Amino acid sequence: MKEEWQQNALVGYQENAKHLFGYPESTLQEYVRDLTQFQAWLSGDGHSTGGRVGTNTDVINADEASESLRETVSIANRSGSSRANPSGGSGSESFIEQSRAASAHLLGCSREQIEEYIVSLSNRGLRATTINRKICSLNSFYVWAVHHRLVDVSPLVGVRKLKVPRRIPKFLTFEDIERLLSFTGSLRRTSTIRGKQVRAMISILYYPGLRREELVNMRFEHIEKVSDTEIYLHVFGKGDKQRLLPFPAPAFEAYENYVRFRPECVCPQAFISLKTLQPMSKFDVNNVCDQLSRKVKLSKKLTPHLLRHTFATHLHLKGQPIEHINALLGHESLNTTKIYVHIDAGRLRRSVEELYRPAPTEG
Repeated sequence: MKEEWQQNALVGYQENAKHLFGYPESTLQEYVRDLTQFQAWLSGDGHSTGGRVGTNTDVINADEASESLRETVSIANRSGSSRANPSGGSGSESFIEQSRAASAHLLGCSREQIEEYIVSLSNRGLRATTINRKICSLNSFYVWAVHHRLVDVSPLVGVRKLKVPRRIPKFLTFEDIERLLSFTGSLRRTSTIRGKQVRAMISILYYPGLRREELVNMRFEHIEKVSDTEIYLHVFGKGDKQRLLPFPAPAFEAYENYVRFRPECVCPQAFISLKTLQPMSKFDVNNVCDQLSRKVKLSKKLTPHLLRHTFATHLHLKGQPIEHINALLGHESLNTTKIYVHIDAGRLRRSVEELYRPAPTEG
């Protein structure tokens, strides 16, 4: 097995890393995509052009990367019969040799090459958060390679992630939210099943602060109704991490009103495409927000994540502790939550005004 992985290390990583690290499938596929791009850069697609990642590798999606790796394994397994049959596929042998060479580049990579690659990504204008994710992908691969003794030391040792500038997230005002909920909750809008569905989606994205993925993956059995006034929602977030949230009354009311008229189908997800009766996609949620942005006058363009920013910010402005907001958002680190929690400029202005505003006179 070790010899096979040396000939195509990416295949070995994809086959074994999920078991070794316990990654969810989505994370593994994302890492494989990053590693496929890096391997292509090492092999010359980008390295030979002054450190620029080749455009062909940029558009490789996770499924294509996986299929390419499986094809490599299949060809490698047939290589013995090809050698036995001299007339059989020189193209296959060439492909195998290319895979072995690419794997050798990957396993023989140095720290200097890693740093050069990071510089090339930065020169292309990629955000620090994106580059840091790619560094995580590389680190995962080389930890796996060291574990299986394919390399002695990871070339990532001593390589630091880029500093990510803190950006104050955008959010909607209380007036924006009131306008949005009034629009989606109007009798004319909620008279149709589509209107009821949109009302429920917006309410659940805002009141419990769900991510877009968490909304589309929401199932009936995730709701736990203890009593009429005590209702909880089991949410499965990033990395299949679970958290228990209170299901706010306005959101639950909108949800019940939608489910009562939801078409009968075998789909276990609560939110479905009303045309196909299949699970609603993330892009369907984006489309709903895009349509509402055109119909409702808001201070900012509506997106699913903007509602999550708004949820966290409004909790902070209402005086809720950061620890509570952290638990509701499902963040592992309190530092992550601090990005959402900021003081609005108006409060700062009023605080400074207290220094020079004359004290009220008595009598």
